Amino acid sequence: ATFGVGIYQLNIFVTLWFSSQLAEGSVSYLYYAGRIMELPLGVFSVAVSTAVLPSLSEHVAKKDWDGFRGSLSFALRIVNFVTIPAMFALFVLSYPIIDVLFLRGEFGQEAASGTAVALYYYALGIVPVSVARILTSVFYAQKDSVTPVWAGVASFVANVVLCFVLIGPMGHAGLALATSLSALVNCAILLVVLRYRFGRFGARRIVSSGVKATAASVVMMAVLFLIIRYSGFEGMSTVFKAGLVAISVAAGILTYAVSAM
Repeated sequence: ATFGVGIYQLNIFVTLWFSSQLAEGSVSYLYYAGRIMELPLGVFSVAVSTAVLPSLSEHVAKKDWDGFRGSLSFALRIVNFVTIPAMFALFVLSYPIIDVLFLRGEFGQEAASGTAVALYYYALGIVPVSVARILTSVFYAQKDSVTPVWAGVASFVANVVLCFVLIGPMGHAGLALATSLSALVNCAILLVVLRYRFGRFGARRIVSSGVKATAASVVMMAVLFLIIRYSGFEGMSTVFKAGLVAISVAAGILTYAVSAM
């Protein structure tokens, strides 16, 4: 069970091992980017997966499969609504966030840029990692801890292969991308198995919510880009940069909420 849930962390450990073979600083870039990634994952995906497990378990115990499918569909739509904008926001705010948190002392511009690139590619994995956590809870509700482990093994193997393939042309950025793509493999396997076992569980509504969240997120991303681009961020002091990032986050949340209505 621990392996099934923690496969993403294990894959990050593998990427850190590969990065030790790259130029100095690559391990740090991936490490710091990974820590920032844990914020949306910990606040949203872990919280939702923890909250939905008792409901799913209750439906399984009662053999209420319609209720089971409804709870699963609702949980996945909630994850879509929260994690898709988080992913798009990190695309724009990766460098500003790194700048505010770390750019001082021995952590210079090169380190900030390297960490921001790693965070950009890690952000691609927010949605599949979050969805996989929900799906893993579904299997645990059925007292099945074996299937997530096999999916995790496939994800782990995919990550190792992708690291070998991408480390050459992309360096540490390729390792971050490998982690995100392996999370997608894990998520896809779990979805296929669930579809085989339970048939339809509201996939059309889930996809529809994802499309709507993506459209609203694109609008939000454009607003964030304009704020950062034309605010003179580079010339500000750290205090003003932190304030601008906070304002950007608030503006992004407001824009997304309005666009998603």
